[in-house]
Amino acid sequence: MKRFSLSFILFAVTASVMCASGWISLGFEYGINNNIVDENKTVISAPGAELSFYQFPKNGIVGLFMHNAAMFPTDIKYIVNEETTSQDMDVYDFRFQYDGILGLALKTDLSANSTIYGGLGFHVLGTLLSQERSDTEYTSFCFGLGADVGIKYNLGQVGCISLGATISADPACYENEKWIDSFFNIGINPYVALGLQLH
Repeated sequence: MKRFSLSFILFAVTASVMCASGWISLGFEYGINNNIVDENKTVISAPGAELSFYQFPKNGIVGLFMHNAAMFPTDIKYIVNEETTSQDMDVYDFRFQYDGILGLALKTDLSANSTIYGGLGFHVLGTLLSQERSDTEYTSFCFGLGADVGIKYNLGQVGCISLGATISADPACYENEKWIDSFFNIGINPYVALGLQLH
């Protein structure tokens, strides 16, 4: 029975891969995240690289997607009582953000070579800022919903180019080993990417 179950699972996975279509892409992404606590706001701007994967059943319009971005903050602004101050980024020895979404995807073909796509799923945003000189480190993990929307244009039978943006809304944040009250994050990350079609 166990052998049959394992064989069935392997067959199902193999069949789904062989009968699937989609694309994988790699490109440039620019993240802007607004962390809001009570009436105070922190705005983090971070350019970086994105890697995304979309997969659909053959001739299907509903599938799965995964969007990942590795970003490196270049600007942090604090808005308190409507007054804005900028963080000196030179104090950090290491700056990194991970932005990821995993969920369901939809697509519709506009023509033989162009496709509008979108997705909605679980979102996580991780931030790490470290200062070796003062031996301090800031870490946070935000959780919520994320969406991806864009347009893909096929370049021949193999390549493609995508232009789109991810949008995230995170009501929960675990920061420096504690949960933050009255927190909300809104992120908007435009991107452009080159990819490979998966037939």
